[in-house]
Amino acid sequence: MIIICREKCLNLRKYENLEWSIEDWNMIVEEKHLANWIVRISDNNTVNRAIQVSTDMIAQYEEAKKINSNISIDGFMKLT
Repeated sequence: MIIICREKCLNLRKYENLEWSIEDWNMIVEEKHLANWIVRISDNNTVNRAIQVSTDMIAQYEEAKKINSNISIDGFMKLT
């Protein structure tokens, strides 16, 4: 599972009036992580296979998805 929130989207004025309440998220966030009943804790094997992705790479991947909607992140990484 990947959850991405770009910092720049947090600062856009158009989101100020959405009436977001931090209390609405308390039940799914524990200690700055998603609650373990939503996302299971990854084992060491999964953590070792994880890749670091920069914001530039995310933007490039999004552009690649527009051209080829079937491209996977693994396929994209092989192209870069």
